[in-house]
Amino acid sequence: MNTEYNLIVGLLLISLSSTAIFSAEEGVRGFRIVQTTANVQYADTDDGFTFVVRNGNFERSRRFGDLPSDERERGQTDTYNIDFSGAGVLMSQVSRQSLLIRSRGHNSWLPSHIKITALGANGTSTLIMDDAWNSNCWFSEDHGDNGGLARTEWTMAQGATVTDTASSFRPTLRFNKANSGDRTTITVTFSGSLLTAATGASSGNSNFSVDVSVVNKLPSLVPGGSWVCDVTPALPIRNLKPGEWRLNYLVQGVFTGQCDKTLPLNRSALGRVNFRNGVAGCRTGTSFP
Repeated sequence: MNTEYNLIVGLLLISLSSTAIFSAEEGVRGFRIVQTTANVQYADTDDGFTFVVRNGNFERSRRFGDLPSDERERGQTDTYNIDFSGAGVLMSQVSRQSLLIRSRGHNSWLPSHIKITALGANGTSTLIMDDAWNSNCWFSEDHGDNGGLARTEWTMAQGATVTDTASSFRPTLRFNKANSGDRTTITVTFSGSLLTAATGASSGNSNFSVDVSVVNKLPSLVPGGSWVCDVTPALPIRNLKPGEWRLNYLVQGVFTGQCDKTLPLNRSALGRVNFRNGVAGCRTGTSFP
């Protein structure tokens, strides 16, 4: 019998209005980038910039296009739509660690806020970040600028600033059931490990593991007419350091599952991982109201 398991991850006390679910093999057709230049001396620039996706040895890049008006002026917000069609970038490769902005000049630039949305080839839209930028992370090919704080490029994980507040979330492993009387008895171990801490984050744990058991649990009817049994901890997993996490589960006596898609626990996020017949066919989704 084929059984599908869904790992659903979400922050408590966050209302998610919709969910964009996409295949791990869905391609990226582009990015929408909204960036505000800091309103401080020397923050503005006329230099050009490149947007980069780098995942291990894989790298693709596109230049920021020119806008009709002056760009990157102090206190100004600019919006760019960058086309990545045909670049071979997959949604599963997109995270704060894999996205970079690169300077193509010696005139320093300092943003104060950056918002990035990945646009999927199948029409999905996934928010990657919407955060203040670290005031020490200046862009310039001249690394002596601004007291030696400038770099030619920064990853979004390096530059995003978050409030140093530990995060909580509650995972759920969803079992699709045959009918209303199809009961579930099982033990699941949920675990996770921090890949990259958010800039400025120092509070919270960098790993967790919790066992959850259910005995003869009846399924529930969900929209669409399917019967499911959700296995979830009675209490949220608390005191986790904000940043990018890798999530795993073990269905004891059956198989394990893992997805390399990372989720920013400091922001509203929902991720789903599907595993069929014990073989990981990782499909993840994120949604931000």
